Amino acid sequence: MSFFQVMRHKYELFPSDDFAEYFLSFTPGCADAPLPLFDDILELFSDIDYPLSLLKDETTILALLQRGINEKRSIKISLSKKREVSISLDINPSKTRATLILKKGAGPGQKLSLKVVGALIRESQIKGMNLDNLKTTILEFYKSHDLSLEYLVIEGKVATRGEDRRLDYKKEFVCVGKIESIVNRINDDITAFYPSFKEFPKDSITSTMLVGKGFEFATLTEASFGDDGIDIYGNKIKGQLGNDPIIKTFENITIKQDKYISDIDGILDVGEIDGQTFLRVREHKDMFVDVVVSKDLMSACFTFYKSRGSGEPASLDFINKQIDEAGVVKGIDSTVIEESLEKFQSGELISEVLFAKGQIPTDNKSSLIKYTENNGRNQFSYEVEKGVQLAQIFPSKDSSEDGFDVLGTIMESSGVASLNLDIGDFIEEEKLADGSTILKATSNGEFKVDNNSITIVDKKVLDSDVSVKTGSIKTLCSLVIKGGVMSSLYVVSGGNIKILGTVQGALVSADKNIIIAQGVKGEDKAVLRAKEKIDVKFIESANMMAVNDIHIRKAALHTKIISNGKVLLDKGGSKLVGGEMFSRKGLVVDEVGSPSGGVTKISFGQDYLVADKIKVFEKDIDKIQQDLLKIDHILHKPSGHISSGESHGRILEILDQESACKIFFNLNTGQIEKTRT
Repeated sequence: MSFFQVMRHKYELFPSDDFAEYFLSFTPGCADAPLPLFDDILELFSDIDYPLSLLKDETTILALLQRGINEKRSIKISLSKKREVSISLDINPSKTRATLILKKGAGPGQKLSLKVVGALIRESQIKGMNLDNLKTTILEFYKSHDLSLEYLVIEGKVATRGEDRRLDYKKEFVCVGKIESIVNRINDDITAFYPSFKEFPKDSITSTMLVGKGFEFATLTEASFGDDGIDIYGNKIKGQLGNDPIIKTFENITIKQDKYISDIDGILDVGEIDGQTFLRVREHKDMFVDVVVSKDLMSACFTFYKSRGSGEPASLDFINKQIDEAGVVKGIDSTVIEESLEKFQSGELISEVLFAKGQIPTDNKSSLIKYTENNGRNQFSYEVEKGVQLAQIFPSKDSSEDGFDVLGTIMESSGVASLNLDIGDFIEEEKLADGSTILKATSNGEFKVDNNSITIVDKKVLDSDVSVKTGSIKTLCSLVIKGGVMSSLYVVSGGNIKILGTVQGALVSADKNIIIAQGVKGEDKAVLRAKEKIDVKFIESANMMAVNDIHIRKAALHTKIISNGKVLLDKGGSKLVGGEMFSRKGLVVDEVGSPSGGVTKISFGQDYLVADKIKVFEKDIDKIQQDLLKIDHILHKPSGHISSGESHGRILEILDQESACKIFFNLNTGQIEKTRT
């Protein structure tokens, strides 16, 4: 028996230069060798990034291999389907973007031609292209396994549209809380008078405005062009005008040259429906109370006028509100008001009805309270410091009663009626030998007098930032600021200051403590001063001084810190970088200084508040010394010889023989100095 080895077929996979097409080099073995399986050929692509969907089908490939076996010769076959090569330059409609789109082809005559690509770019006449980047990108694509490329050749500047025109209303709208009640008072039969309610119903009203006849309630803002653009050929693209709003007007409105004018006294309805602004003016007037006060202010009468349209009707609360707005607050007969309302609602005419009367003061002697500061009213307030005298109460002798007018002005009798005074917080009473009582403030704050009630409010709350709108704040009260403090402003308090936001380049000064929840970005302008403690999250580029401890939770950067207590920074990464730190009782911090953070100066153990005063005196001394130098310079007349007469009080002692030396008066230091020549 003899044995022989069957010679197998040999095949190898290789790509085209641009990796767009794959070929199989096939050398047939002996006739008995099995034909390679299609899966074996696919296995060759396991580590190649090439879509198998681009390969020819199994039947075609195996048929080509069989032909090589039949012809007993080595062959090279393309495994890839034929694909058209594609070279194009896509330009968007506005001609502001040009994108080169390349797709590699496969099969005869479908090879990507770099020359064709170059010719396409040159013929495009596009300006401003980065040809070096483009060439590099195309070559990298050609040598890569990628089969397609979309490359942004150049992008111009798109012309923008100007700001859309809008209605600029000339008056504030009725507050949101009142709109619902106004709309609810619109009767269902209103379409008989205002047909527009079919198209613009009351449920679509979003805003209302009280207007008068001839009132210009809105204007249409001027049209404006957007920014100009430039296309890929270097041509200017004109900016576009902003869009006009879609506005539909109904009853009682006249339009003149983009101005919207009311034709009647009433109310403007504004609504938005499907992107359109709807406008309408209709009849509207609240019930009106005409209050007339007598010349001597001792009586007041009223006349009622009916409401019209969706105006607020007569009610006890609405009548009382208008009386109060007219300033009548005393001597009011509520029974007269109630009876007048009932008659008015039943259709009677209410005209010049007396409803308030003043009272003449009595002359009897009685108890008396005299306020240190008093504007003559029963209700007033002003700020006071701790310890000041607020008022003095004199003992009661007889019953008496002050008079008043209908506007609430008290007309004092020879004595004031016996007191029934409600004394609130932070006020102490001190009895005197004459039987009178002195009332003093036990805290800084706002002293409030409300008839027979007095109190001191020691804290004020601001719900916004301290900004240009609010202005700087100086108060004796403690302060809680729920926002921050903007640059170039100051906050000064006679108590504590608590700031929930961030402090910029501002002054914050408190007679007690300062707490800043966020931090300080000082802009080299911020100053924090507290007679007790300071607590801040972080501080940067600022100055801070406290009589007691300073607590910094995160970091202090480039800041001058002066404390007659301790300077405490929290554990867990706190830093002190740059600036100067003067602490009488020490420093607690995780990390001090930085290689790139500038010099950090630290000093301990001295009363630095006294040291600050010494520095002020030293500056005065320096100025005096400079003035003396100027005088010496004027009087200096050198004779050529060393003479004590020209030293002007300054002496240089020569104890040993000197040679080869130069002796001179230094004008900068004000001293006689010696150097070797």
